[in-house]
Amino acid sequence: MGPGEPGREDRRWAGERSRADELGRGEYLGRSIRLAGTRASECGCCHLGTSLRLVPVADKRRGSASRKVGDRQGKASRVKSPATRRPAPPDLPASQGHPKEEQPGPRARQGARTRKRLLDSAMAVFGEKGYHATRVDDIVAHAKTSHGTFYLYFANKEDLLRALVAEAAKEVVALDELLGPLVPGEAGWAQLRAWIARFSHAWQHYAPVVQVLPDLLLTDTDLSVQAQLAIDDLSANLAGRLAEASSDDRLDPKAAAEAIIAMIDRVHYVREFTGQPLDDTAIDTLTTMVYRIALSGPIP
Repeated sequence: MGPGEPGREDRRWAGERSRADELGRGEYLGRSIRLAGTRASECGCCHLGTSLRLVPVADKRRGSASRKVGDRQGKASRVKSPATRRPAPPDLPASQGHPKEEQPGPRARQGARTRKRLLDSAMAVFGEKGYHATRVDDIVAHAKTSHGTFYLYFANKEDLLRALVAEAAKEVVALDELLGPLVPGEAGWAQLRAWIARFSHAWQHYAPVVQVLPDLLLTDTDLSVQAQLAIDDLSANLAGRLAEASSDDRLDPKAAAEAIIAMIDRVHYVREFTGQPLDDTAIDTLTTMVYRIALSGPIP
C-alpha cells in the first residue's frame, strides 16, 4: 500500500458511509448497532464504539429523543386503563376503619376470676376475723387455692388491701355518675334516694375495709392518697349539685357536701357496730334529711 492510498479499513468504512447515505441515518443506525453487537461478541467492544462514531451529533440527539419517546410510550402502555385498574376499596365507617380491640383470651379470663375470688375471700375473712388478725393462710384456705397462686397476684396482705381500695374507688366513680341534678318534687326525691341507697350498698359491701381504713391511712401513704382522691371526687360532685339546687347564700356547698358524706358514713358505722344493717326506713330518713339540706324546703 503506497503513501496516500486508502487502507482496507478506510475503504470499508467509506463503503459503510455510502450505505448510510442510501438507507438514511435512522435505519442505518439500527443496522450498525446490530452489526456492532455481532462484532463485539467476536472481537471485543471496539467495533461498537467505531460504529457509533459514524452517526453525526444531530442524529445522536434525534436517536436519543426517539428513545425517550419510546420509553414514555412503554411506560404509558404499562399503566392500566381505568377499565382494567383494580377498584379502590370502599370507605369504611369510623367504627370499621380501626381494628377491634382484642378480647381477653380464656387464660386471661381465668386469671381475672382467680384474682376476684381472692379479693372476695379476703373481704369475707376480714369481716370474720378483722384485717389485723387475718393471715394470708386464711385467705388462701377460704379461696381454696395455693400460696403460690396468691403471690402470683399480690405481694402481701397490704397489697391485696390496696386492690380492694381501688375496687371501692370504682364504686365511688359510679356514685358520681349516678347523682344527677337535685330538683324539687317527688322525682327529685326518688332520684336522691337511689343515690343514697347505692352509697349504702357500697359501704356495707366494703365494710371490713372501711372499718380499718382510718388506722391504715396513718401509716400507708399510698393507700391514704387513693382514699383521699376517691373522697374528694365524691364530695366535689355532690357540692356541685348542691350549688346548683340551693338558693340559700348561707349554705357553703363544699362544707355541706362533706357534712352529708360524713353523716351517711357515721350512720353506717353505728349500724354496723350494733349489728343493725340499714333498712328502707333508714334510707328514707337519710334521703329526707339530705333533700331538706339541698333544697331548703319541705319534702314533697
